[in-house]
Amino acid sequence: MPTRRSTRLQSLVAEWIGDVRIVERPPFISQAQIADVRHRLKPGDILLERRSWYASNAFLPASGPRRLYVGTFEDLERLA
Repeated sequence: MPTRRSTRLQSLVAEWIGDVRIVERPPFISQAQIADVRHRLKPGDILLERRSWYASNAFLPASGPRRLYVGTFEDLERLA
């Protein structure tokens, strides 16, 4: 069974690998494109992210972070 220390070390290494960029380049998606998509999101939408040029791709080439869009405060109040 992993110890608290080994679990913490694994977490730190995983975070480091996920944050290290191998190549510096501008984002593929512009801020304008992000703003456009944000207006189309509905609560429950799942967003997939491919972190190109990050060290984590060497270990997890077919996967990436997932995000669940829960909506704005207004969406949540309307859906109760």
